[in-house]
Amino acid sequence: MYQLNRIKGWQIYDYYQWILDKIRGYMPPYFNYSLLLCELHSIEFTWGIMNDENRAVDGVNLRHEYMDEQNVPDIFYHDSPCSVLEMMVGLALRVDREIMRQPGADNTYQWFWMMIDNLDLSRCTDEQFSAEYVRQQVAKWLGREFQRNGVGSPFPLKIRNCQDQRKQTIWAQMCGYLSENY
Repeated sequence: MYQLNRIKGWQIYDYYQWILDKIRGYMPPYFNYSLLLCELHSIEFTWGIMNDENRAVDGVNLRHEYMDEQNVPDIFYHDSPCSVLEMMVGLALRVDREIMRQPGADNTYQWFWMMIDNLDLSRCTDEQFSAEYVRQQVAKWLGREFQRNGVGSPFPLKIRNCQDQRKQTIWAQMCGYLSENY
């Protein structure tokens, strides 16, 4: 059992490093956000609107992509819920691969860090990190306590007379944001 736990622990660590590679978490200027990224990975992604569970599936699918890519047996993370970090990276991957696709380019990291900026979390560098602030911002987002036009969420809209973004799925919010900005 000890050997299995050692393997499982290593795979979880390796998986986390793999996620960070997807968003360039080790490269300037993003290498200075290790505490933020770790905190986001410790927060469970929850949802209150039907179909937002699909975003959790995007996050969990990262695990399968990792296992396939790294040829790792399926023995870890079975019962763990999707983290906010996994959901955001999974959504950034989906945006890059399916919507904003540029042949030969991987801009996943740009979509991820755009969401971080829009959540007002880019201020949380390792030097100015506050776990309480991060959890508060994430709770406002997941609890749909942001403004009607999406300000306070990863996908704020510029127009004021829009559908109430608090009642839209994350996917619909993201599509509206991309339509307005790109």
